[in-house]
Amino acid sequence: MIALICGTGNFPKEIFKILNKKKIKYIIINLTEKKLSKLEIKLKIGQFGKLFKTLKENNCKEVIFAGKIIRPSLQNIKFDTQGFKILPALYKIFKKGDYKILNFIIKLLKKKKIKTISHTKYCKALTLYANPTSYKPTTTNMVDLKIAINLFNKFKKDDLGQSIIVDRCRIVGVEGAFGTDQIINSYKKFNKTRKKSTGILVKIPKKNQDFEIDLPTIGYKTIKNCISAGLAGIYLKKGKNVILDKNKCKKLADKKKIFYFCFLMKKKIFIITGEESGDKLASLVFSKTNTQDYEFKAIGGQNLKNMGIPILFDNKDITYFGITDVILNIFKIFRKINFTVTQCVRFKPDLIFSVDCPDFSFRVIERVKRKINTKAYHFVAPTIWSWRERRAIKIKKIIDHIFLLFPFEKKYFDKYRINNSFVGHPFFLKFEKSDNSKKNANMISICPGSRKSEITKMLPILIKVIKKLDKNYTYHFPSTSQTYQYLEKNLKQYDFKYIISTNEKDKNYNFSKSILTIAKSGTISLDVCKNFSPLITIYKMSLLNYLLIKPFVKVKYVNIVNIIANKEVIPELIQFDCTVKKISNLANKFLSNKELLNKNVEDYIKAIGSFSNMTTDEKILNYIKKNI
Repeated sequence: MIALICGTGNFPKEIFKILNKKKIKYIIINLTEKKLSKLEIKLKIGQFGKLFKTLKENNCKEVIFAGKIIRPSLQNIKFDTQGFKILPALYKIFKKGDYKILNFIIKLLKKKKIKTISHTKYCKALTLYANPTSYKPTTTNMVDLKIAINLFNKFKKDDLGQSIIVDRCRIVGVEGAFGTDQIINSYKKFNKTRKKSTGILVKIPKKNQDFEIDLPTIGYKTIKNCISAGLAGIYLKKGKNVILDKNKCKKLADKKKIFYFCFLMKKKIFIITGEESGDKLASLVFSKTNTQDYEFKAIGGQNLKNMGIPILFDNKDITYFGITDVILNIFKIFRKINFTVTQCVRFKPDLIFSVDCPDFSFRVIERVKRKINTKAYHFVAPTIWSWRERRAIKIKKIIDHIFLLFPFEKKYFDKYRINNSFVGHPFFLKFEKSDNSKKNANMISICPGSRKSEITKMLPILIKVIKKLDKNYTYHFPSTSQTYQYLEKNLKQYDFKYIISTNEKDKNYNFSKSILTIAKSGTISLDVCKNFSPLITIYKMSLLNYLLIKPFVKVKYVNIVNIIANKEVIPELIQFDCTVKKISNLANKFLSNKELLNKNVEDYIKAIGSFSNMTTDEKILNYIKKNI
């Protein structure tokens, strides 16, 4: 059952017609003095208890707000018992405008497990996607449209209403405290001596506007007023509008040679990724976007480059391993931060989308937000559950939303009231029992890391391990296009058989065929698990880095699967245990026992099963589409 919470105007009646035609059940909650239907339930603003009771009794799970609701002064509202309970919280936001109040009510409904939805879910016919009128805009009208869009982009979300009138490059009217009708009447006075219609009315949703509760609306009366004022036409944002009495509007517009026209504003997104895994995640999220709807710039790698996204510089230029590496390259990093901030401010994005690399990304975002009004979403949450939890205070100030890979992370960000949502990990497929009998008994995957600094640290240890294993094995080394030559140069001097893979298809194939994988802890572990290869995790950093970091780390394990399971599902050999002897002994133990190999895979499948098979990219993209 749907509840329609109705205000004044024709909008509610249009929705009634469509829902009746589709035979969708609904109830009408009327907040006005005027009668809308015989079956309506009359409510006054402030009767929150009666509202919640009505919704519960009618088993309403969805609510649509329709029509204009006139906000009375706080003194004139008659609160019921439930209303008085929320009065202190309501008082704080009452003077901040209708938008804030409606958002407050939506949150109250959400707590009652009632979802506020847009009319477009059931009534798409009320939204304009094409250009129906016979009369079309002139070149001058198009120039005026650009001026209006630029003005909207310059102002913060609360500075403007939804309407601007521009006439031959002059801004004539801006909706503020007054409504659209008021600025049309003002233009009529300005235009009374002219014979030719040249001005345009542009109606655009505010920045950060919630489309579930408010969309720019025009109807027959708006068209009539525009004709009377001498306006040439109306621009509406494609798919983000409401048009009432569509047929009547078209007939009148065609008769009087006035247009109403849909335009598309490309949303600008600035992507920041810090290493190959982040580049891969970002490309998965935006792979299904339409280039007509979005314009991108990025700090990224090969995956984003392959999508045709302009890359300002390769993310390998900001990828360093350990504190000592960062200190040695600190001036290079600062130069890259300064350059990124400058380019981002010039680009004026609607959204900064950062993936991982929080130390670099957050510094950029913080400085950009001081200069321009933009949103910032972050994917792959900083590990505040592992160390430096107080970072959450800064995150709350600069990040508008965080997308979480794992369900256990949510409680940590909820604690600091940071907007977040669990979306899962896009690298996971549906996990099933693996049959290790289909593995290539002669292949082992060796993963020293994706960064050059990691390979320099880990490869010498792993080479010595290989020498202690059977000579008949072929060793698979996953790599990136950036580290391929460096890895090849270091491997070709040895007499064991090896293959290096750089593309995803080859990596996945070789992981799926490997009887065992020895991998440095990181995102690569998830790729290995996805392909059901038995896994040993290793990790070693410089002694100085280890001594500096160790006191602040709050988790027992480094592999994310072990952290989720809160036990060592995948064997870990960390720091002082990460020796040639211990790694080779454990590897030989696995290789000589098929039951142990199968158990390794079965154990991590159980741990991962609770959050596998997620449509992560769709969840993130839908959130972006809805909120920018």
